[in-house]
Amino acid sequence: MYSEQKIENLLKIAKDAHLIVPEEMLKCSYKTLVKICNGVGSQSMPEWARNAGNLFFKAIEASAAIHDFMYEFSDGSLHLKEKADDIFLLNGIDEIYHKYGWWNWKRYAARIKLMAAYDILRAVGNRAYITAYIKRKENKL
Repeated sequence: MYSEQKIENLLKIAKDAHLIVPEEMLKCSYKTLVKICNGVGSQSMPEWARNAGNLFFKAIEASAAIHDFMYEFSDGSLHLKEKADDIFLLNGIDEIYHKYGWWNWKRYAARIKLMAAYDILRAVGNRAYITAYIKRKENKL
């Protein structure tokens, strides 16, 4: 989904916007992160749908990549899923504020989209979260 260059750019945005990034993510190679960070949307979604999601949610791509990483390395608990979702929301706000000034209408449109994405995560994100956990466990056996 993403290239190594795109991952590098997303991590730079995360740093510049002072996003919450797990230390383990910063230690990963770009090659590994390309496999984990699949764009906005669930791994089970077709690539065209994630591409559309990336365009629609462009203002929060770095936040979504961090969220993908957190889901990938979950322990399967609801507590950590909710923590990942909440960090996504907080990071999304910071990323949007970093990209758009208060006078820019895109800031407010992006916040509405962020809230919609967060609501979707809370409503139907359990499947993606548990799937990532099970897949990782199966690969370790």
